[in-house]
Amino acid sequence: MTNSEVDVIIVGGSMAGTSLAFNLSRKSQLKIIVIDRSKRELLGKKCCGDIFFGDWEKDHLLTPQEDEIFDTWKDHDLVIHAEDTHGKTRFANGLIVDRLKYTQRLLKEAERNGVKIFANRKVVKPIIENDSIVGVVAINQKTKERETYRAKLIADTSGFAHVVRRNIPEGSFPLLEKKISYMVDGYREILKVDPKIDQRLIMVVSDDLPVGSFFWVVDQARGRVNAGMYIRNNEGEEKKKLPDVFKNILHTQFYTEDQYEVEEASGCPIPSVIPMTNIVGNGFVTFGEAGTQTSPIIGDGIRQGLLTGESISDIIIGAFDKGDLSEKGLWEVNKIVQPNTIKNIIAYFRLMAFKEFGNEGLKLLLKRIPDQIGAFFLTENLSFFEQLTSAFKLREKNILKALLKIQLNTRKLKKIFKKYPNTPENYLKWRDKFLEFIDDCIGSKQSLLVTQ
Repeated sequence: MTNSEVDVIIVGGSMAGTSLAFNLSRKSQLKIIVIDRSKRELLGKKCCGDIFFGDWEKDHLLTPQEDEIFDTWKDHDLVIHAEDTHGKTRFANGLIVDRLKYTQRLLKEAERNGVKIFANRKVVKPIIENDSIVGVVAINQKTKERETYRAKLIADTSGFAHVVRRNIPEGSFPLLEKKISYMVDGYREILKVDPKIDQRLIMVVSDDLPVGSFFWVVDQARGRVNAGMYIRNNEGEEKKKLPDVFKNILHTQFYTEDQYEVEEASGCPIPSVIPMTNIVGNGFVTFGEAGTQTSPIIGDGIRQGLLTGESISDIIIGAFDKGDLSEKGLWEVNKIVQPNTIKNIIAYFRLMAFKEFGNEGLKLLLKRIPDQIGAFFLTENLSFFEQLTSAFKLREKNILKALLKIQLNTRKLKKIFKKYPNTPENYLKWRDKFLEFIDDCIGSKQSLLVTQ
């Protein structure tokens, strides 16, 4: 079965893809379809913490309605526990959002603007002609038939599966990274609880978890708690069953079995790599988790996907107006997402420092600078002078050295991105220098994405 050609195919109907569909449809007359393997009523359901920080109106995002908000997050601390020690950091204001309801409303708004949704379709490969991606092949999961969809632009927002990008043949699109080389395991349960927890957001670092992993608990109000884990699979460490690890931490630190009921449980891999520095190709763009737009420390990528869907929509519309959907015509997309790319790379530097300290080092930080611990590892705004002052308080040379290294590498990173090419022609030369820098920073390129 072959469908008629449209302007844009969006593969993946979760928040990133839905954001793009909504924003393109409200700003233009482009013919757009969204394809997703899930059932229509489940689009937007995801394993995550559901907290959205920032100003929705200022960021030009559709503000959640009252029935889509579990609770508001204002003037609350993130509390960090490591065995018998703890610290905290003040987080930005935000909302605890029912992600499924919000995404469903975005989809309905997009449909009112003419977007068509094709659910229960599993995309299996891209269609490539004349060095451009011109469509996708999908399996209708109800009829088992193969279906062909064609468009002038394909957007891969399929999450960790990155089904379009990873199926691009080797040798094609030399500037585009093809596969995500490393994933962490995410697992969460929604619990109906009694009694409620004392703090709104708790992050737990436990000896039961691999270094660089954490357990979270988010009070969603209304007697519900979102609890989950973000687990790194470090080389040489035994991989444990996620539900078993989850129950052990939940029962020893928060609730006994008779204090809660499980409303739902889910898990999924999450990309945890140095983010892509190019997310476009001829007739192609990728972002969200599919484009590795996730924090390497906490796995958060939801808001980045929403923001990118809004911010790049104008560039895509402009490319259609100019009749140039080539890699060069879409190149400005890379410039738009750079602030988050840089932020996530810096987060990766901090993650490497955290792994070097280990859980014992974290406990030391919690004991001596409990009110600043979050700023060290969660990319909060802490000045270099404040970092040095705190490091001297610690009287630990290795921590001071690590902080200096993060600061120096951050400055070097920003200088490198100031020389980011304005067109694709000089990209590979620039990227070679970027990779050399990353290699110097973390001592290995194995954590990067596979390029060819």
